[in-house]
Amino acid sequence: MFGIRKRATSNFIVVPVQKRDIETLHSLILKHIKINSKVYSDCYSVYVNNNASPKTSKLKQYGYIHYFVNHRVEFVSALINTIHTNTIESLWKEIKISRIFVSLG
Repeated sequence: MFGIRKRATSNFIVVPVQKRDIETLHSLILKHIKINSKVYSDCYSVYVNNNASPKTSKLKQYGYIHYFVNHRVEFVSALINTIHTNTIESLWKEIKISRIFVSLG
C-alpha cells in the first residue's frame, strides 16, 4: 500500500501497489501531488539519496519542496518540528482500526 495525506485536511489517497520501487512511487507522487508542493517523508531510499552526505531529496528534481526525517534518528525533526510523518502515520492507524471493525462486522 502507498498513501498520501494532505496536511490539515481529511484528503488522502491509498493505492495498492505491487512494488514499492522508484518508478512506481514516483509516478504516483507525480500523478497526485502538484509540482511546487511541500512533501514530507521519511528517508526511504525511493525518496531520499541516503548515500549522499548530507542526504539529498530525489523528489526535488521534479520541483517539489521536499522535507524528510530520518526515522533511525528521530520521528520529528529536532530543528523544525513541522517536519514529521505523523500525518500519514495517523492515516495508517485509522485504516488498521477500520479494517478490524470491518472484519468483525
